[in-house]
Amino acid sequence: MIKKILFSILGFLVLQVQAQLLKPLGQGIPLIQPNDEVIATTTDSSFIYTATRHFNGTGKGYNVRVNKWNGFYWQQLPSITFGDSSQVKSIAVFKNQVYLAGNFTVKTPANTNTRTIVRFNNITNKWEAVTGNGGSGFSFLTNQGMINCMTVFKNQLYIAGYFYTVVNGNDSTQHIVTYNGTNF
Repeated sequence: MIKKILFSILGFLVLQVQAQLLKPLGQGIPLIQPNDEVIATTTDSSFIYTATRHFNGTGKGYNVRVNKWNGFYWQQLPSITFGDSSQVKSIAVFKNQVYLAGNFTVKTPANTNTRTIVRFNNITNKWEAVTGNGGSGFSFLTNQGMINCMTVFKNQLYIAGYFYTVVNGNDSTQHIVTYNGTNF
């Protein structure tokens, strides 16, 4: 009887220890070098997403790569290049598109004219500025501002941070806005 109890306790402890071990996702995130870093993560019902920053050298900016883990292997979206002082703070998946936000200057693709939020267009396979409200994008009304986080709730993308902006032409708001895929 005592042996059964001891084996049961030992078995339970072994299961508890094994359940708390950290396990790598494959061989780890692809193409990460010692000076590179993971800057944001998110998930949807199919994937874990990581945004990683890869430095190109002073004056050359840095690339951000989005990597998708499906439970077996990593997939990688095309990279986007930002200026040296740019900050990408958040990643979200909304309506099957990946969004990156912060306060940044996009270097490539060169036609991506925004300082705040970009998304990956699955149809064109390219990064693009997020626009709404008749073609205007989300922008800060002052030189200072930062989108710090995004999340999806009830089919809306919530965008929050330190900012002051105008939405719908004349409504001003501070610190949080929603985006429905068409308008802010």
